[in-house]
Amino acid sequence: MDDLSFKTDSSFDYSPYSERDTQPTSTLTRAAKKKTGDAFPAMLNKIYRGDCLTGMKRIPDGSIDAIITDPPYGIAKAKSFKSNSHGGFSALDASWDIFASKEAYCEFSRQWLTEAHRILKPNGSIAVWGSKVSIFDIKPIMDDLFPKFLDLLTWVKRDSPPNMTQRGLAPSTEFALIYCKAETGWVFNHNDIKKYNGGKQARNYIDIQRTMPSAERTGHPTQKKIETQQFLVEMLSNKNEIVFDPFIGSGTAAAAAKHLQRRYLGFERCPEYFSIANKRIKMTEVAS
Repeated sequence: MDDLSFKTDSSFDYSPYSERDTQPTSTLTRAAKKKTGDAFPAMLNKIYRGDCLTGMKRIPDGSIDAIITDPPYGIAKAKSFKSNSHGGFSALDASWDIFASKEAYCEFSRQWLTEAHRILKPNGSIAVWGSKVSIFDIKPIMDDLFPKFLDLLTWVKRDSPPNMTQRGLAPSTEFALIYCKAETGWVFNHNDIKKYNGGKQARNYIDIQRTMPSAERTGHPTQKKIETQQFLVEMLSNKNEIVFDPFIGSGTAAAAAKHLQRRYLGFERCPEYFSIANKRIKMTEVAS
């Protein structure tokens, strides 16, 4: 197991106020920064069990080509809605997605995004998935940190479950905010992603079914379909570049990166999901 001596706890609560998570990277001595940089190549093509706010401090400044991640959305509730309709349905109630307040969620998001900005290369890009609610919390933070807003990608899920409360529209979309650390020079592989749109220029939406084959399902409650992450990996990075995911979850982004001949790195705090992701990534074949 790769754990980098990270501390974990049984609650997996992403507290934005943990003292160990708020130590500024600038407090590292020059010798410590050099040691971190020297050790970095050995960290690649692995995932680590631990909190990303701690783990990212071990990544040198300006070393990551692309960050593609599906962070907590802050939408879960301890007492979630449940229905027996359509074969049974339960809204998300995972503790790792529950925050004390919107302010706590935004503070947590600002902390990890600040570290993300530090570790990105000068022309590196970042894609952050979110819900119709969380993107409006995260976008102002990303506007402060990243000078170039590239796009808002919409994932259209035509096979999403209906709105069981019947008090609103059926949620059938998720969104990825895409930014670059520089005003110019970002990677955008225009021709490589045409295949996701029938050989034509890619649009700012992807029409991919939510349902996945049984071999792909892992049991993670918010698992992304592999094609959604492959699209972003192929769009924002080149072969052999480094793709980082601070919230590995079921390992989709890392599996996509490995398959597409990119190097990968990531963190996952939950031991169960870490184990699932590790096995999944190891079984992922590299495309020829």
